[in-house]
Amino acid sequence: MANPQSSTIVYTIRAACAALALLWPTPSAAQAPYSDVRAKTLLGLTLGYTNGSGGSVGVGPAEGPMAGARVDLLLGGPVQLGVSAMAGNLDRTLIDPSQPPASRVVGKDKQQILFLEGSIGLVFTSDFEFKTKFTTAILAGTRWHVGRRLAFRFEVRDMLWQLRYPSSFFDTSNPDAPPVLDPRVRDDTEWTHNLQLWISLGYAIRI
Repeated sequence: MANPQSSTIVYTIRAACAALALLWPTPSAAQAPYSDVRAKTLLGLTLGYTNGSGGSVGVGPAEGPMAGARVDLLLGGPVQLGVSAMAGNLDRTLIDPSQPPASRVVGKDKQQILFLEGSIGLVFTSDFEFKTKFTTAILAGTRWHVGRRLAFRFEVRDMLWQLRYPSSFFDTSNPDAPPVLDPRVRDDTEWTHNLQLWISLGYAIRI
C-alpha cells in the first residue's frame, strides 16, 4: 500500500508541473525563438511548502508552509548569485521518552523556523534542540521571464539538515520503557531529507 505522505508529495509535484505546462509560452511563427534577458537584479517574493520526515522518530521540523523574499543577481549566461530568507511554521511530533512505546507520543507542536541561504545555507529555530544548523540542498528549477521586468521561478528541493537527539532518547535505565533510539546502533545525530516546493515572483529592479 502506498504511503499517504509519498502520495501527497507525488500529487503536489504533478500538479505544479501541470500548472507550469499551462503557463509556459509556446513559440509561434511570428515570434523570435530567442531573446536576451536584460534583467540584472531581481527582487522577489517566495511561497513554499516543506514536506519532511522529521527524522526516524518524527520529532524534527517536518511539514508546513513557508514564505519569504529573494534577491537574484544575473551575471550573464547561466551564472547568477542569489540570497533568500524564508520563514516557516512546521509541524513536529512531541514524545515522552520515559513512557512505553505505545503511549510515547503525546501530541503535535509548531516549530518556527527561519532559512537563510546564499553561498551557504543556515536554518534557525525558536526552540527545540535543532537550533542553528548548516543546510545543503539538491534542487531543480526553472525561471520564466515575462516581459522585461517580471519573472516566475519554480523549484523542487531536497533540503538536508542535521538533527541532534537528547541523551534521554538513549536512556536504558527504565526496564518498562525501552530507549527511543538504540544506543548500540544509533548516533545522537541524523541527517534528514526534506522535500520543498518554492514558487517565486520576481521583479527586475535593475535592467
